[in-house]
Amino acid sequence: MKKENIRSTRITQNTAQSDTTHETVLSDHSRYGRRLFFLLSLLVIYLAFLSYGLFFAESMNRSLDHVSYNITPFREIGRIVEHGDVLGWHFVAINLGGNIIAFLPFGFLLSAIWPQKNPLHSLVLTLLVMTFSAVVEWLQYNTGVGVADIDDVILNTLGGFLGCELEGCMRNASSFFHWPVLTEEMG
Repeated sequence: MKKENIRSTRITQNTAQSDTTHETVLSDHSRYGRRLFFLLSLLVIYLAFLSYGLFFAESMNRSLDHVSYNITPFREIGRIVEHGDVLGWHFVAINLGGNIIAFLPFGFLLSAIWPQKNPLHSLVLTLLVMTFSAVVEWLQYNTGVGVADIDDVILNTLGGFLGCELEGCMRNASSFFHWPVLTEEMG
């Protein structure tokens, strides 16, 4: 009789512990699902605003007047920097910095959606950003909207890379300081 009580008590304890563990796992998965849904929603909203700015914003001189392109790397960047005093440093900052900043959230969100600790992770996501940017420039060339410029691909790719790295730094800081930030990993 005593052995049955001990065995029954162990089964009850194991079942209770298993239920608690199962609830924790479900809670972690539901938290992860909500976080993923939130990040994917942000990505869709970001891409909608980016598409508008790249193809439809009249304030960004988007018109169908003529096809313009540059396929020589660093040509426009060099020209803008060289003639910065004539063009105005505000134009230089907007043109060069704007391309970097515009794609920084893309790299950040991709890295937050697909978190990895692999050293090649940032490279793979940066190549994805570069491909996306190249497709945008190709579309601009083929539709005649905006200017298709290889320098934009370079600057956009740099922005995506910096976004990936920023997300990684935030993830590391979150782990180190135990801050509950948006990029918290499931653990």
